[in-house]
Amino acid sequence: MKLLPEDRLTWSPIVVNSRINRERNSSGVNSYEQEFKFKPEEFLASKIEEFGQASWLDLCCGYGKALIQTAEYFDKLGQQKMIKLKGIDLVDTFPTVDKNITCVELNSESIIEWYLTKLTT
Repeated sequence: MKLLPEDRLTWSPIVVNSRINRERNSSGVNSYEQEFKFKPEEFLASKIEEFGQASWLDLCCGYGKALIQTAEYFDKLGQQKMIKLKGIDLVDTFPTVDKNITCVELNSESIIEWYLTKLTT
């Protein structure tokens, strides 16, 4: 199989299979919990308990559904100020996030560019 070079992949409308993670939930069907036996809410809650805060950087987050669901979970607990969630994906297909959800940030950018920026700052 011939792989696309970075510059062509960046502009390709098909960069990931939706079953991989474009529509992945936090828990339930097609989720981190189902696929990896990992429930983000439980893990992050344990970090909040241990350190008083927690964060999750989800690279190639797809639509950001799992991050948004996790943000909503912590909002219901009144713990948004204790958590920081960030998602980065190549394609800007993020849904509108409720204005009351302030602990999640979703950005569309190349992982290569993001990584290089983080290395130099």
